[in-house]
Amino acid sequence: MRRGGEEDSPADSTHVNPLRPHYLVYVLDSGDVRLSFAQPKAILQLFRDLASGKSAADETLCDLFDSRTAGGANMSHYDDLVQSALRSIERTFQRRAAASLLSGRDGLLPTLAETPTADASDWDLVTWLAILNPEATSP
Repeated sequence: MRRGGEEDSPADSTHVNPLRPHYLVYVLDSGDVRLSFAQPKAILQLFRDLASGKSAADETLCDLFDSRTAGGANMSHYDDLVQSALRSIERTFQRRAAASLLSGRDGLLPTLAETPTADASDWDLVTWLAILNPEATSP
């Protein structure tokens, strides 16, 4: 995800989120956040491990996704997962900003404009990946 309208300048809140202005979050199908944006290396490693040795999408899983979402027409479950990710980003950012502020004399408090909110209108979804278990029941 990317904060809408944010510039790529490295100055402001990069001490809280080194991927700024992007956020990478791994949300389970239950809506629980497994890995927050504070753990991008672990998320990318997991994605790499899942994709290792595969040169194309698994058609069976694509068909399963299409059947669960009515061909993409009903994305309400995934919209809920995005909301979970946004709430996690907001909470984690606040915790990391507070920790940075208290960590020493060079701690900085991000401006209100730099502080992410869970308001979906403030965000641009750049990409997403659904990891499906073909044996699980539909959401």
